[in-house]
Amino acid sequence: QKLDLQDINFVTRGSENTRYQTIKKLKVPDELNNEEVRFIQDSIVHLYASSHEVIEHEFRLIEIEIQESKKRITFITNILDLPADQIAEVYRKRWDIEVFFRFIKQELNIKHLLSHSQNGIEVQVYVTLLLAILLTVFKQVNKISGYKIAKIRFEENLLIHIVKQLMKYQNDP
Repeated sequence: QKLDLQDINFVTRGSENTRYQTIKKLKVPDELNNEEVRFIQDSIVHLYASSHEVIEHEFRLIEIEIQESKKRITFITNILDLPADQIAEVYRKRWDIEVFFRFIKQELNIKHLLSHSQNGIEVQVYVTLLLAILLTVFKQVNKISGYKIAKIRFEENLLIHIVKQLMKYQNDP
């Protein structure tokens, strides 16, 4: 509700015990269903707070079933004007971003922001992206299976290259 009041759009995953009161059921077009996913419901709802109190704020609840595993996933959003499949795609893309941030935290040891200004954050993200690309290319070219070993070898090769360049610069008149 706080995000919605600040005009911030969101898509999040609901839990199995998400409590809600249906206000309006939206039509889910049959063409959205395929061999991968089945749309069970698309509704405008009021959610319950942690108590038995209903939040008098409209949200959208979309429930899908993954065909292969029969697992059900619920999405809650304040985006009311996109089709249900696009909401599911927004969440999938959001999840890809989460996986990327886990990668840079675990594999590249980027644990915290070095700056809190927009420019500083952008610079750190761009440099991290460049490092991720270089490391991935180095890993593939050298047929290394894991990122940890690739990172160590990349660092060693870079250090050797820098030392060679410094020695060359020092020997040039």
